[in-house]
Amino acid sequence: MFRHLLLNLPDDSPVNHELIEESTDCKDEDEEKAEALMRIVQMKKKAEALMRIVQMKKKAEALMRIVQMKKKAEALMRIVQMKKKAEALMRIVQMKKKAEALMRIVQMKKKAEALMRIVQMKKKAETFSFQYRTKYDCAL
Repeated sequence: MFRHLLLNLPDDSPVNHELIEESTDCKDEDEEKAEALMRIVQMKKKAEALMRIVQMKKKAEALMRIVQMKKKAEALMRIVQMKKKAEALMRIVQMKKKAEALMRIVQMKKKAEALMRIVQMKKKAETFSFQYRTKYDCAL
C-alpha cells in the first residue's frame, strides 16, 4: 500500500529522497553483511583446509615414526644376524683348536709308536748281540 504511494511521488520530493537514501543505506548494510558472511565462509574454508593439512602432517609424522621404527628393527635384525654369524665362527674356531689339539696328540702317538719300535729293535739287537757273543765266545 505504501509502496504504491511511494512510486507515485515525484522524484524530487523530499520524502522520496529520504526513502531512497534509507533503502541505499539498507542495501549498503546488507552488502556489508553479505561481504562479512562471505569472509566468514572463506575463513571457515581456510580453517578447514588448514585442519586437513594439520591432520595430514600428523599422519605423515606418524608414518615417519613407523619408518624410523622399521629401520631400527632392521638394524637390530642385522646385529642379531651378525651376532649369530660371530657365534658360529667362534664355534668353528673352537672346533679348529680341538682338531689341532687332536692332531698334536696323533703326532705324539705316532712319535711314541716310532720310539717304541726303536726300543723294540734295540732290545732285539741287544738280544741278538748277546746271543751272538755267547755263541762266538763258546766257539772260541
